[in-house]
Amino acid sequence: MLYLGRRYVLKTIQDPEQRKVTCQLIGGKLRVRGKDLIPERTHAAVQQWYRDRASDVFQRRLDLLVDSLPWLKTPPEWRMVAMQTQWGSCAASGAVLLNPHPVKAPTRAIDYVLLHELCHLVEHNHSPRFYNLLDRFMPDWRSVKERLDGQAEVILRGSVA
Repeated sequence: MLYLGRRYVLKTIQDPEQRKVTCQLIGGKLRVRGKDLIPERTHAAVQQWYRDRASDVFQRRLDLLVDSLPWLKTPPEWRMVAMQTQWGSCAASGAVLLNPHPVKAPTRAIDYVLLHELCHLVEHNHSPRFYNLLDRFMPDWRSVKERLDGQAEVILRGSVA
């Protein structure tokens, strides 16, 4: 299991007393505990854990980024959508969609994905002006993107729906 760029062991714990399946990161292990843990229930618990973590992490990182971006006063409205080939997207209307999978990547990669989409609020294309914005607010974005894209197969494996 990957979370924020680190590997964790998945441990399932059958607990006949615990009806509701829980998923917690404890001591370097992602522990799934519950009654009658079949693979489908374990998978569903892990996917929900990823979505919950992604929601928290993305919002915290957005809150931090907003302070450094002059075109934003508050974080934009956003929502999570599992995508197979994109880390995120931004419509001309300003709707920001974020793939939950980057929560598996290091924080710097998450910041790159967020900044990329936030730059689209100003430049709705991949013009030189768009890339100048990226350069200005994350000078090392190319190397961050290269590392993230190089890990895409591992990060995108499995669902976070």
